[in-house]
Amino acid sequence: MLFDTLDGAIADIDSLQDYNLDHLIKHYGISFQYSSSLPNRVYGFSLPYTNTMFINANTEYPERIKAHELIHCLVDDSANPLIESTYVSNTKIEGRADRGGFYLMIMDYLKVDCKFNPNFWTNLSA
Repeated sequence: MLFDTLDGAIADIDSLQDYNLDHLIKHYGISFQYSSSLPNRVYGFSLPYTNTMFINANTEYPERIKAHELIHCLVDDSANPLIESTYVSNTKIEGRADRGGFYLMIMDYLKVDCKFNPNFWTNLSA
C-alpha cells in the first residue's frame, strides 16, 4: 500500500500526467507478470505488501485487469485474487479498484486520442 486513499493515489498519478499503465507500474516500482498458471476464473492477483501483481495470461481483457490490480497495489493492504464472481461483488475494496482502474483507462484513452487528434476538444462542443 503506497497511498492511504484512492483520492491520494489519483492525485499523485494526475501530477505525473501519464496514465499509461505500464509506465505507472514501473514508476511505482510494482513487479508485474502475466501468468498462465492462474486458474481460468482468477483474472488477476496482487500482493500489495510486496508491490507485486499477476494477470492471467488467458484473460479476455488484460488492460482492464491490469488497471484494477494496479489500484489494489497502490491503496490496499491485503491480498485478494480477482475472481470472475468478484465483478458482481459490491465490496468496498473491489469497488474502489474498479473505480480507480476505470479512471486510469479513461484518462489514458483521452491522452492518446488528444495526442493523435488535435481537434479532439473542439469536436466535443460540436
